[in-house]
Formats: sequence, C-alpha cells, structure tokens
Amino acid sequence: MSPYSEKSKKWREHNIATIEIWKKKFDELLNRRTQEWWNAERFEMEIGSVIEDSDLRDAWFFITAYVARSSPYSKSPLVKFFKDAINEIRDFGTMEPSRKNRLLKSVITTRKKING
Repeated sequence: MSPYSEKSKKWREHNIATIEIWKKKFDELLNRRTQEWWNAERFEMEIGSVIEDSDLRDAWFFITAYVARSSPYSKSPLVKFFKDAINEIRDFGTMEPSRKNRLLKSVITTRKKING
C-alpha cells in the first residue's frame, strides 16, 4: 500500500484536523530552521521530537538513521519503503494505521537483524 492509495487518502480526509495541526508545527520548525541555521540532521531530530505518537516517533529516529547509513544510490525495497515513510511523516505527521503497523513491523524486524 502506498501513501497515496485510496485507503490512505480517505483516512487522511477523515483526519484532516490532525494533519492541519501537524502542518502548522512543521511550518514553525521550518521557520526556526532558517532562523537558527539548523543543518539537515538537526532538522530531522527536531521533526522527530514534535511527532506526538511515541511508536511513530521511535520509528522516525530509527528509519532516518537507517536511511542515512545506507548508500544514497541504494535500490533496496526496504530503503525505498523507509524513504516513502519519512516523506509521508514529514507531509502529514502521521500514517494510515495499517501502513503504520507495516512500518513498525519492518522496524522491529530490521532491528532484530541488525542487533542479532
């Protein structure tokens, strides 16, 4: 399921108020970024600290670090999925529940494989 599937679009339509609150928070972060001269890493950390859902916040920090460690030219389906999730969280501040569960399961599995 993609972030722009019909199911995800309908879910976002029902949760428009939450997404609008996120967009305001994100705009504030963008303004602070330019005023305080944050680098990309600091900006990612600030985005993560503003995410309200603790599971999604934890996943955010893991997937941004995972993508940063991977090759910029990686064709891995996992890296592509994580990049899509990063963009979706940046855009909407949340994810459709079934897509979020898939992301959380992928994070758990990847952590297990990394840590042994």
